[in-house]
Amino acid sequence: MNGVFTLDPGVHVAHAAAEQLSDRSVEAKMIDMRSLIPLDSETILQSVRKTSRAVVIDIGPRAFGVIKEIDVLDGKEAFDYLDATVLRIGPPMVPVPFSASLEPVLSENSIRPGVAS
Repeated sequence: MNGVFTLDPGVHVAHAAAEQLSDRSVEAKMIDMRSLIPLDSETILQSVRKTSRAVVIDIGPRAFGVIKEIDVLDGKEAFDYLDATVLRIGPPMVPVPFSASLEPVLSENSIRPGVAS
């Protein structure tokens, strides 16, 4: 089983990913974080202790923000429980286009179950 952490638009992506995984007989426990402040670190850590894995989905850059905060928390507080590195799913590390016609393309295609690091 994998613990999948997400919030806001990532919830829809996480549900779609969980459905795809269930078709392959892989169980995923999705946790909607609801808010960042305060960050519910105890729920995150309990899930990692139970599943030994963590997947973080967010619309923000993979190297900063929510994804990185949960990654660091898991690495610092739950390192001994993790069987693998935290999988971070988010948009690519590219500048956000200024063009009004290009910006939706990045946001719509940026978080998908196949785009991870």
